[in-house]
Amino acid sequence: SVLQAGYLTLVSALSGDAYRFRHWFSLISWTGLPYLLVVLVMAVNILMSPNGQLSLFDANSLSLASLGFSAGDNFMLQATLESMTLPMFWSMALTVVGYQQWLQSSWLRASLTVLAPYIVIFCSLAYFALT
Repeated sequence: SVLQAGYLTLVSALSGDAYRFRHWFSLISWTGLPYLLVVLVMAVNILMSPNGQLSLFDANSLSLASLGFSAGDNFMLQATLESMTLPMFWSMALTVVGYQQWLQSSWLRASLTVLAPYIVIFCSLAYFALT
């Protein structure tokens, strides 16, 4: 959240907006609340496990890999699918809405600004996984 708030602070400073780090950190903290759902799901999965021990990826049943997406033998792509969760997409959508509402910007600008780091990271992971 600190990195994302820092990124949005940098974008805000470059575009001349009045919002500073504390504003963006507050927004990112509030829009990160859907991740609590992952914690709850993981706790339930660990409690339901026969010996109470699961790997991090097995405990999270909200990841794309747990929801049926599979990469077959490609380890990097499978790890990417295991790290992407439904609450992550929910949090990204809330951040886009918050950015759009605060700055009264277009949906396109808000989406591109907020999602640019995610797009770069996931596209580079997919590139290295598929080559």
